[in-house]
Amino acid sequence: MKYVLTLALLTVLAGCAGGPQNPEIGYCASFGLKPGDAEYQNCHAFYYEQEAAFGRDRAICEAEADGLYPRNLYSRPSSYPVRRYGMRGGFPRTEMVHVGADYQHNAQLDNLRMRIIEPCMQVRGWNSGSVWTAGRHPVNMYPLNKPKPLLNDKLPWQK
Repeated sequence: MKYVLTLALLTVLAGCAGGPQNPEIGYCASFGLKPGDAEYQNCHAFYYEQEAAFGRDRAICEAEADGLYPRNLYSRPSSYPVRRYGMRGGFPRTEMVHVGADYQHNAQLDNLRMRIIEPCMQVRGWNSGSVWTAGRHPVNMYPLNKPKPLLNDKLPWQK
């Protein structure tokens, strides 16, 4: 019991020592902002706005990839009953055989799906199909009727 409590305490402490728990805090900290700063609220809002826009576009592109490579092609772990005879006194018995997922197959399927998702995200203005923090293309970032800002060292949400 003493060891279980010690292990539980160490697990809790390890979880607390991992740095900021909220990704928006880490994102804003990369610009030197922390909660309470004047620009922090704008950074916080920008983070969630971009994450939501990326999520909507990614869902559309994943739906396109589902057309050629549906999600049911992924390998999943499974179990099957197997009947065995003659092992103990000649009586039959049933055992469960567990088969793990084929992770190499799943990785290859991910690569094939990204061949569709990546160009789709590029068309939608994102530099990367995996993460929104890679930014957007300047051409697609602003509507045509809005003038593009001058190049300077402004923060992303000030553009």
